[in-house]
Amino acid sequence: MGSLVSGQRVRNENAGGATSLATGAFASNVTSGNFVQLSANSLANDTATVTKNAGTATIGTPVLRESAVESGTGGCTKTYVIPVTGTGTLDILVTWSIALNGASVEAVEVTGVSGVDSSVSATGGDAGNNPTGTITDTVVAQPGFAVMMGTDLQGGTLTQGTGWTLSGAASGTFDKVSIQTKAVTSTGSLTGNFANASFDRNNTSIVVYLDGGVPFTSRLSILGAG
Repeated sequence: MGSLVSGQRVRNENAGGATSLATGAFASNVTSGNFVQLSANSLANDTATVTKNAGTATIGTPVLRESAVESGTGGCTKTYVIPVTGTGTLDILVTWSIALNGASVEAVEVTGVSGVDSSVSATGGDAGNNPTGTITDTVVAQPGFAVMMGTDLQGGTLTQGTGWTLSGAASGTFDKVSIQTKAVTSTGSLTGNFANASFDRNNTSIVVYLDGGVPFTSRLSILGAG
C-alpha cells in the first residue's frame, strides 16, 4: 500500500529575484525504489529544470507530470515525479530561465508504489467560503495511491477536501502547498478538491501511483505526462 514517508517533506520559498531555488535536504535518507513528488510554483510560466542539488542519493530523470497556469494571477504550478534510484541524502534544485518575482518549491517522498498510473491538473478560483473546483483523473489500474497537491496563489491555505486525508499543515508565507492523499481501489473517475475559507485562486493536481504489488510493466506512464 502506498503512503507518504513520515517526516519527509521539504519546502523553500523566495520572494523575488531568484532564478533557482533548492528544496533543502530531506530530514532522513530517501530510499531507493521510492519516488519524490515535487511542486514548483512561480509567478511566470517559464521553463524549469529539476536536478539534484546535493546529497548522496541518486535519482532518475525527473518527469513533468502536470503544468497549470492560473490566468488571474499568472501563477504557474509544475508537478514533477522523480524516481529514487539510490538511497541517501537528497536536496533538489529547480532552475528557471528568468528571474522570478516569487517562487516556492515543496516535495514529499512516496513509498510502497511501483510507478505512476495517471495524473491531472487544473486551475481555479472561488468567491468566498467554497471548495476549490473538483478535478477528475481517470485511473487505469488499481490498487493505487493518490497524492493531491494544491497551491494557494493568494496567501491563503487550502484545507482537507471531501474524501481525502490531509497530510500535515501547509507552511510558508505565499504559494503555500497543501497535500492530501487517498487509497485508490477502483478504476475510472477519481475526483478531488480542497476546502477553502477565503477568496483564493489556486492550482491543483492529482498524481495516482500504482501500489507496489501492481507490476510496473503494466503501466509505463511514468515516462510521460498524463
